Amino acid sequence: MNRLFGWEVNYYSVQAQSRSKDVILKEFTLYNVVDEKCIKVMVPQNQFPDNKINYDPFGLQFEEPFEIHIDKIYFESFFGRGSQPRKRDIIYFPLTNRIYEINSMYLFRDFMYSPVYFKIELKKYQPKSNTYYSDPAYKEELDGIALNSQTLFGTETDNEEKKLTKPQQYVTSTQDRSPDPIRSYLYKDLPIVGYDLNNNWTIVFNHYYDMDDSFRYNEEFIYDPAEYRQAVRYKTLPVLTSTGEIAYTAWFNLRNYYNQASLTKKAFAALPITVVSYTDSYIIYTTYPSKHNLQVWRGYTENPEGYVSILADENHTGGFRVRSIINDYQFSVVNSAPPIAENRSTWKMQKAQARNFLNGLYVDSDESVKGVRIDIIHSGIDEPSNTSYIGVGSIEVVINSLVINSPLQFTPVFGNWYAMVVNISNRYKQVAINCWEMSYDPTNPQAQSSELNNVHEYVKSLSTTYTFAATPDLNQDLNSPYYGTDNNSYKIVTSPLYISNIRLFKQMIDIDRQSTVLNQNIT
Repeated sequence: MNRLFGWEVNYYSVQAQSRSKDVILKEFTLYNVVDEKCIKVMVPQNQFPDNKINYDPFGLQFEEPFEIHIDKIYFESFFGRGSQPRKRDIIYFPLTNRIYEINSMYLFRDFMYSPVYFKIELKKYQPKSNTYYSDPAYKEELDGIALNSQTLFGTETDNEEKKLTKPQQYVTSTQDRSPDPIRSYLYKDLPIVGYDLNNNWTIVFNHYYDMDDSFRYNEEFIYDPAEYRQAVRYKTLPVLTSTGEIAYTAWFNLRNYYNQASLTKKAFAALPITVVSYTDSYIIYTTYPSKHNLQVWRGYTENPEGYVSILADENHTGGFRVRSIINDYQFSVVNSAPPIAENRSTWKMQKAQARNFLNGLYVDSDESVKGVRIDIIHSGIDEPSNTSYIGVGSIEVVINSLVINSPLQFTPVFGNWYAMVVNISNRYKQVAINCWEMSYDPTNPQAQSSELNNVHEYVKSLSTTYTFAATPDLNQDLNSPYYGTDNNSYKIVTSPLYISNIRLFKQMIDIDRQSTVLNQNIT
């Protein structure tokens, strides 16, 4: 009957490995596909299941039940006397282009209780990791027939898992930098301080970099003895395409830098200033009769020299680079926003320093400086033992040759933590800077929220796109602490600052999502 009226199928015989017997669970754990034959099977009334697909939480399923019959003698003619179909045997129907496996089977007996045929129930085939193939050709045939979600959506699934689990952010790191997927170098004397920042019982971070402790001259560190040295080197190279975006986030706590010429911890003198002259591009100030003791800004390696904080009108308050030194009393800075207010009786200046958040600048092959850099230029914050700071500054973002100076729209409080988000988008030709503070007040029952308050919001449109793509430049000096790291990679340098939760994204973070992102603990 099977030979005359049966439907052709590819039948794969699956047998258990005897060595995988589990007497406790009463099952076998390993199986082999040992043989494959082209045989015919009977479908009762020739009624194949409906071709529709059933959707359930476990995926796509065929219409069930599906029953077939195989004559006993006919089956033994292919697989040997005494053989019979087994659960897990695989059957492929070329007619319907569907592949099944045996779910259950029994031997049907008829007249005089004589065995006649095998009654078999089928279910949709699912590849199993504990099934092996005695002939690799069997596996190739089945893989060519059966499609699964791993084949169709494997890449997308892996990308989604990485997006959710963030393996780079949650990896456990040690002082051994080789297994660290993010950092390639840490300054040996950089303290990583254990501290839980509690935002209404949301622990924002557990550790922070104490950049302030390392911001001092160290003659024993001969490769970079000055105060301003590389504290962290990352493995990521600065890249921004013509349609690309970058988003930077961090939590920070501004610290004070004191006058090193003083025997005690004193701030630099806050001096009254008057405007000597100005143009649309610069302003010349004078501190006469007091000397300003400033130095012209020459480069980042000269920090803490070359910066000044100015307390003036709304358009000219902030932290700036010293553009030029005319004499002991006069200096100039960039005129960021003319015109200038008429009443200047309360204007003051104070020497300032740059607090570095990210340094992604590098020298390109044409000797031009490219990349991105983020700093806060600030004079300092009043503290209980020292209240002589004017307490003003700016966020400075450098993109290639473009310098963006955004005066702080809030007055930082000494010891308080703040968060920063910097968005750079060539797609929308825009740069946005936002700063946030915690609204949570443990002493106020009405302020029990983990939401953050926006205290600084700045948006600038770009007239052109700014692109960069740093090429690898590995340090080959065997005696250098930077050996094997990339000279062009992202870095953070020491400065009067505590910083934590440093993150870099490939897409801008919408302002409505920034509070949520900043509350994520990644340390």
